[in-house]
Amino acid sequence: MVKSACLTFPFDVSSLPVTSQAADGAKIASASRIICVDLNAS
Repeated sequence: MVKSACLTFPFDVSSLPVTSQAADGAKIASASRIICVDLNAS
């Protein structure tokens, strides 16, 4: 089973320090204010 954790953040995620490669992803996440992390990656 694939486990994933989705959390909502009450702040603009794009304000966080991110790499240029992750900038687009952060903008999309900040727009929906939802971040989903694949727990299987760790």
